[in-house]
Amino acid sequence: MQVPREFKSHPLRKVPDKCPSAGGLSNFVKKLFMQSRERPPQKEAEPKRKAWIVFGGPGHFGEYLLNLEDCDDKNFIPNRVANAVQNELGDEWDVSNRGTRLEIAHKTEHGKQDDERVRGAIKKVLGDKYEF
Repeated sequence: MQVPREFKSHPLRKVPDKCPSAGGLSNFVKKLFMQSRERPPQKEAEPKRKAWIVFGGPGHFGEYLLNLEDCDDKNFIPNRVANAVQNELGDEWDVSNRGTRLEIAHKTEHGKQDDERVRGAIKKVLGDKYEF
């Protein structure tokens, strides 16, 4: 195979007169290609979605509200999430799924605030997918 004259004469390029076999790939390119095939592709860390827990928001005196970033009027919070939070909190708490939010209130003492318990239950159910 003949190398064009403009490549031979360029001062920054050193092109061999004859290219090696195997489709014209140099040993360096073959080695680089094989190394890239040996290493598994690295996964980029998926950004965490946001979750907000608010106590006593507008119109919800004495209640906790849970809102999730990816839930809206077309993508509701699944009932399994509400049921799991209810199981974690126990029978003395009431968890209502309103589609785009969860409302959590103490059954006997309306307005009771127990941030650690509610946040811990929600965090246990949602796992590491959400950032609070």
